[in-house]
Amino acid sequence: MNTYSIWISGLVVLIASVVVNALLVTLLLPFTGVPDSVMTFKVAGPTGAFTVIGVIGAVIVFALIRRFSRNPNTVFVWVAMVVLIVSFLPDIFIHNLGPMFAEVTNKGVALLMVLHAACALITIYGLTKLTRPVAVQA
Repeated sequence: MNTYSIWISGLVVLIASVVVNALLVTLLLPFTGVPDSVMTFKVAGPTGAFTVIGVIGAVIVFALIRRFSRNPNTVFVWVAMVVLIVSFLPDIFIHNLGPMFAEVTNKGVALLMVLHAACALITIYGLTKLTRPVAVQA
């Protein structure tokens, strides 16, 4: 498998995450009972924006971990798993966040969690497998 700079890998991961989340929302939203008018699921709105912000954050964190860790891939996987679990909290408590989320059903919450998990899997795999290994210094 070819390996690339962290920034090329990051760009690939970013594009793949946005495309996969757009496909998941398009295919699965009709089965959630959430009206199309709910902004939370707009790919050109919050879903796309938070996907881009999250992936860019992950790429920066991965770059920092690679710089300071002897085993960056393992450390990054652990950090990403913790962040994924924390990212579920707003989804779980979405009904307590205000009236603008009143129409989000439990199936809609599950879809949000699927979007987070898909993005995490793409990001973890893409960054740890596509990025050139760190040169070991003697």
